[in-house]
Amino acid sequence: GLPDTPFHLSLYLEELDAREDALAALRLAEIRAPGNRLIPYKIGRNYEEMGRLEEALTAYESASVEDPESPYLYFNRGVIAYRQEDYEKAREEFETAAPKCEDVRLEAKCRYNIGNCQYRDARRQEDSDLQKALDACKLAIESYQDAVRLDPELVQAGRNLEVARLTMKSLLDAIKKKQEEQQKQQEQQQKMMEE
Repeated sequence: GLPDTPFHLSLYLEELDAREDALAALRLAEIRAPGNRLIPYKIGRNYEEMGRLEEALTAYESASVEDPESPYLYFNRGVIAYRQEDYEKAREEFETAAPKCEDVRLEAKCRYNIGNCQYRDARRQEDSDLQKALDACKLAIESYQDAVRLDPELVQAGRNLEVARLTMKSLLDAIKKKQEEQQKQQEQQQKMMEE
């Protein structure tokens, strides 16, 4: 049969990827059940799926009125910041969400996303400061390990862990090469001074 409430109708419409219609159903559901904490999150997710990130953020912020310490609030704000390429803010949001999680799978997703932010930082630092890149890469590896420990079925965390380990190896190789070049340069300068 057909969905019997506006909220259930919105779920059905989401499955059909009819996001605008799902939003209309959610707005009606919000009027009928003003205290329902899930509705602002669903509105935000629909906007997010449509690429309307500022509107998604506004919806998540409205959820904070009802439930200001919800890990989902911080997690969703982190997702928006990440999609806006503000990786520092995203990491902060995920780090705030993680200890608030009662659901280990959500905490695992937080740790995974923290790792993604740290890995982005490592890649950003690669050209300017190899040691900082290496440090960020080590943090990413720890975060991915935490994610896998919390939820072994979070396959992407395991994949990203392997990529981060390979990146760390290449960073260590680059640091070693740079040190060898500096050593060679110093030896040449020393020779020139002796002559």
